[in-house]
Formats: sequence, C-alpha cells, structure tokens
Amino acid sequence: MKKSLHEYTIKEALEAYLHIDHKDEKLAEIEVLNVWEQFVSAETVRQTMKTYVKNGVLYLQIYSPALKNDLRMQSSVLISKINAKIGNEVLKEIVFL
Repeated sequence: MKKSLHEYTIKEALEAYLHIDHKDEKLAEIEVLNVWEQFVSAETVRQTMKTYVKNGVLYLQIYSPALKNDLRMQSSVLISKINAKIGNEVLKEIVFL
C-alpha cells in the first residue's frame, strides 16, 4: 500500500518532532552520561562528584588527582567507545574540573 503525502510512521513523526527543537541533541547528551557509567568502574563513578554534558563536552569533577590523571590519559579512547555505543559523534571532548 502506498503512503499518502502526509502519512508517517510513529518513528518518523517522533524523529521529526525531536529534531525541530534540537531535543534529539539533548537526549543524546543524556545518553552520554548513561553510557559513561558503563565504561568506567564503580569506584570511578563513586569518585566522580559532578557530571554533565554541554555542547558535546563531558564535564567531570573527580575527587582523586591520580584517577583524574588516569582518565585524562584514556579520554580519547573513552570518547571513541562512548560515541560508538551511542552510534553518533555526540561527544567531542572530556574536561576534568
């Protein structure tokens, strides 16, 4: 059966709605936070005081200077893994506060 000009699947309609106000970008940033915790240890999550994403940058405030340095050295690998898991180049940088 052929679709008329104004027929959309639910998926198409939701994607169009999310794209209008850049809500898709905000959801992707939330997904970065969820995926971040999958790639680091539980101890790293406990040592992290604050996490947020803004404009493709993951900001992390970490208690331990040694852990912060270790994560800084692994940041390019973490960025690649997180983006691969999400399926989009959402994360561009990790900044340690």
